[in-house]
Amino acid sequence: MVFFLQGTIYNTTIVGNKISTNASVGIFKDTTDSYGDNMSDNEVNDIIEDSTGIVIRDSNFYNYFDKDGYFKLGILDESLVLILTHLTNKKIYVDYKMTLLSNGLANLLTNVTIIVTSEGAGSVIRDLNFYNTNVAAIILENYVESIILKNNNITIISDNNYTGSVIGIKIGQSENILVEANNIYISSKKGFVYGISVTDSTYVFSKYINITQNSIILVGDNLVEGVYTDSMSNSEISNNLINLWGNGFGYGVATAYMKGNVNNITIKNNIIVVNVKKMAYLIELHISSNITIINNLLEGFGSGVYGVALYNSDNVSIIDNEIRTTGGDLSGIGVNYDVLGSGNSAIFLTSNSNNTFVKNNIIYTNARYQIIINNTNTGDSNINNTNCTNNTKIDLNNIFFSKLFCH
Repeated sequence: MVFFLQGTIYNTTIVGNKISTNASVGIFKDTTDSYGDNMSDNEVNDIIEDSTGIVIRDSNFYNYFDKDGYFKLGILDESLVLILTHLTNKKIYVDYKMTLLSNGLANLLTNVTIIVTSEGAGSVIRDLNFYNTNVAAIILENYVESIILKNNNITIISDNNYTGSVIGIKIGQSENILVEANNIYISSKKGFVYGISVTDSTYVFSKYINITQNSIILVGDNLVEGVYTDSMSNSEISNNLINLWGNGFGYGVATAYMKGNVNNITIKNNIIVVNVKKMAYLIELHISSNITIINNLLEGFGSGVYGVALYNSDNVSIIDNEIRTTGGDLSGIGVNYDVLGSGNSAIFLTSNSNNTFVKNNIIYTNARYQIIINNTNTGDSNINNTNCTNNTKIDLNNIFFSKLFCH
């Protein structure tokens, strides 16, 4: 118990506190004049007690929002609390500092997308249940700052003939974003499926993005990608469970050069499992720099599998990972438009990937070559400086250990 009030106590104000406790109550009150006290909006173990927030449901939605999904009433307080219960076929624009949550009430948002604009800095979206068809659950537009997305359950099922992108959480150019403990499940037969996507239409990279403790399960027969970014720096992807299944191509974590180098990213403590019919890339870095890949469990199954694949990437450390790859017949992949191509290897370095440090990894693989270095320009020793040290290689057919195995 954090607050204990008893006896002759008057005009007490306890407002807006955040309380975490293992006691049965966070605030105990037994006073002579309880009605003269103000004890609203205290958050006890993630539930706001005596909330002054607005409860939003289908029946009253348009009392508060216009037809486009913008809050239409004047806002007097510094921030607004909206408690969402049951909503269908709605867009909600967060263009003011808002907290959107269920607050412990029964909650289901069906075909609802929450869109945070640049004016929504400092907003929180948590504890909501989404069930959508074809459309994203949460979108952060460009120039958004200081957002928390936490404890949301997101399910998206696409129509059988839908061939567009299906994204759980889409993040535009932004700063200081926490994406934590969300459960994302997406299934699509023909779509391009992304659990979390960090991409934008500007040339200013997102930074200080923390993607952590999320569960991402994707099923698709075309393309499935757990976490994708072409515009992120100074960020971390950690402690996530990423599980991908399908008959096409699968990427656990992927970076791509579109507007510049993705850089200064730490990928750590993740469990990534990719089981696809064609080509599996557990972690792929495309023209990226200053990346640390540490203490991940990576497991892939497919006609072809790369555990960690680098294309023209610099200053990458691959340390203390357990990498398991089981590849098959590359002829089953067919056309592959990825510049890294198709193949089988636990670690694959190509196209002048420089200053790569590979240390203390445990590798289980049926590939002929556990580590492949396929840099095309080796004329200048300064261009390619790759060290492989203290790697443990365990073949599925022959168990042995070697400190260095580079091809």
